[in-house]
Formats: sequence, C-alpha cells, structure tokens
Amino acid sequence: MIASYRIRDYLLHPGLRLREWDAQPRPWECIPHPVWAQLVGIAVGGSLIFGVSLGLVMPDLQLARAALWLAAWTGLAWCIFGPALCLITRKSPFICAHACLVTMAYGEGVLVAGAVINLLINLAGGTGGPGPVLFNVAWVALSNLVMGVALSRQFQAVGVAPWKTLLAWILLLDGSGASFAWLLQPLLHGRIY
Repeated sequence: MIASYRIRDYLLHPGLRLREWDAQPRPWECIPHPVWAQLVGIAVGGSLIFGVSLGLVMPDLQLARAALWLAAWTGLAWCIFGPALCLITRKSPFICAHACLVTMAYGEGVLVAGAVINLLINLAGGTGGPGPVLFNVAWVALSNLVMGVALSRQFQAVGVAPWKTLLAWILLLDGSGASFAWLLQPLLHGRIY
C-alpha cells in the first residue's frame, strides 16, 4: 500500500507518484479518493471558468452556453481517449485515470490563467474582432501542449515510450475533441439538435 499524499504531492511529483502506484499489485486498493475528487473539481471547474471567459471577450457568445460547450466537447473527448490509452499503454485503468486527472489539472491551470487574461481584455474594452479569438485559440493550443507533455512524461516514468503517448494524444484526444467541438457547435448558439 502506498502512502496517502496530498494533491500537491501528486502535482509536484507526478512521475514518481505514478511509478509508486504502478508498482502496486492491486492498484485499485490505492486510489486516492480525496485527491481524485479535487482533481475532477479542477478539471470541470477550470473548463467552466475558461468557457465563461470566452463569453466575456466574444460578445456573440453567451457565458453559460460557452461554458457548457467547452465542458461538453472536452469531456466527451476524454471519454474516448481514456479507454484507448489503457489499450495503448497496457496500464491499468486506475493508472491511466490518475495520469489523465493530473494532466488535466496542468491544462486547467493554463486555461484559468487564460480566463484571467480574457477578463483583463474585457475590462480594457478589447472585445470583439479577431484578436480575442486568435488569442484563445493559441491559449487552448498552449494548454494542449502542456497536457500532452505532462502525460507523456508521466507515462515515460512507468516505461511507456513518449512517442506512443503523444501520438495517441494527437490522434485520439485532439482528433475526437475537434470532432465533438464541431458537432456540438449548436450549443453555442442555443440550437440543440
């Protein structure tokens, strides 16, 4: 049984914690439930905060719709990616789920910083036009890059080649995410199928 750590320990030493957990004969007995609850809160909350901030700088979007749209397509993409990651890495679902939750926390940190920037843009009167759209596309790309690197580094610590994790990230998570974002676009404009 591994020691119980605080969320900070999992975020500061993700590879080490994952390696400790992966070495356990029954990883399901070591699930850090309170930490997972916090990581899920960060994932959902960060996406909602960033989604709301999109509505601040893009006047055509309503805050709640933008938040719902972002949370919906990203959540669905992770539902595709998670099971596929288990098959590709040959790691237990618990190890994969944990690595993904930690990864999302890093990405949400970037997105929440972007939400603060969106708020500042709004307060400065810089809404509308292509500037905020380009900034937010670039910011989401930065978050995606941070998460891809974070996940590949964690899996490298448990013996999975980084190229394998990154290829799965790009093809499965990014690919399905782009598809879901496009399919769920009507949510942004209040049109539900």
